[in-house]
Amino acid sequence: MLVRLVIIISMAQLAAATKFPNGTDTKMNFFSCGPMNTIAVSSIELFDRNGLAMYPIRLEDLATVKLKSYNNGNMIEKDKVNVEVYAYMENDGTWTWRNIIPEPFRFLLFNIDGCKMAHNCPLTKGDLELTLPLNLYKYAILFKFIDKTLAHQFIIKLYDAGSRQEVSCEIIQLNLV
Repeated sequence: MLVRLVIIISMAQLAAATKFPNGTDTKMNFFSCGPMNTIAVSSIELFDRNGLAMYPIRLEDLATVKLKSYNNGNMIEKDKVNVEVYAYMENDGTWTWRNIIPEPFRFLLFNIDGCKMAHNCPLTKGDLELTLPLNLYKYAILFKFIDKTLAHQFIIKLYDAGSRQEVSCEIIQLNLV
């Protein structure tokens, strides 16, 4: 009887660990995906409309992102952002990240005016401590593609709108509820 209980608990723990890689069931992970990032991100915090830290994340209530980073390049007058949204899914016994936004809707997440959306321009050279207000209402149609029982990964690429060069790429892994 005890052996069965231990096996059941172990299987449940393995299933949870597989479904939420890198501890995303309890914390957000982020890391650079750009080997030559001009802007290096050192911390990301997410807050709801009441200014309370949020985890797991409720996209409907996400209101502010606090971001600490360093721009070791030139000042960026205007920026554009591309976002890709993935879910960690099992397919024939293998867990992988899969883009969950259907192709006809992906254009909504490309070439976003970062200055207009996050009110963060210009991005000066040196330390950047940004408080970015977000209004995700425009993207609410995409929320229906999110399976809230899975871990998610956002790949966010920031471009200098003038030169069209990528200045930052961050991968954020989190749990959405």
